[in-house]
Order: sequence, then C-alpha cells, then structure tokens
Amino acid sequence: MADGNACDLYRDKHHEFLHSIDRAWVALDKERDRLRISFRCDTRLPPEWVKALAVEFFHDSCSLQETATDLEWTDTEGTLLVATCARPKSLLLDRDITSLGEVNLPIGDVMLSTPNHGCEHVLYNEYGRKVMSRQFDDMPRHSEILA
Repeated sequence: MADGNACDLYRDKHHEFLHSIDRAWVALDKERDRLRISFRCDTRLPPEWVKALAVEFFHDSCSLQETATDLEWTDTEGTLLVATCARPKSLLLDRDITSLGEVNLPIGDVMLSTPNHGCEHVLYNEYGRKVMSRQFDDMPRHSEILA
C-alpha cells in the first residue's frame, strides 16, 4: 500500500541518523529473560524513526547471528536510547543461562538497520568480550615500554 505522494520525512537522513549512534551496551535481565540494549547517540533522534529500526546480534567468536524479537523501545526521547527484547536463543543457550553474567555476554556486534535494510550500521557491544580483548590487545607489552 505504497502511496507515491506520501512524504518520507527521513529521506536522505537514514545514514546520518544511524551514524549518530556511536555506542551500544547489551545486558541480560535473567529474571525477565530479556536483553536490555542501550544506545548512545550524538543528538536526539526522531522517536518514530528509532522505533522502526531492526536490531541484529552477532556472537563474538562463532558465526552466529540472530535478529531481536519482541523488541520494545522503553526510552527514545533523549540521547540514550533504551530497548528490551527477547533473549536470542541461538546466541545465549538455555543450558548456559546459569553461567552467563548479566553484562559479559558473547554478543560482540550489534547491527542496526532501517526498514528493508536500506541502511545498516554495526556497533560494538561495549560490554562484550570482543571489545574488552580489543582494548587489551592495543595496549603495549611491558617489554615494549622498556625498549
């Protein structure tokens, strides 16, 4: 039901809006069996646009990915956007749920995409193992400091 006369308020802004979002944090609420996802952005984004985003998660070391389901945006009014979604069952298995921490999850990348995947933007999960190891890998070794 596409209306050729309808005006897309966000035309040519999708790329700019996506790249305004520069951080992601993913935490597990074990009690509710849901993920809490927070995004930090440079400027306030249109709430209607934010609510139309699709969110995909990628496993740190395996080639697994899963799209967020039952996505609920709980805060879209400021520069910190917050959503919750069902726990991705292929990335965070039932058998591992008791040993998983709340924040150090094997989710390394979070991908945001506009409807129909017209524009995509990959973010690192700042709580993920990949980011932690990346930060440590960039640090010089003690022997390099002395040289």
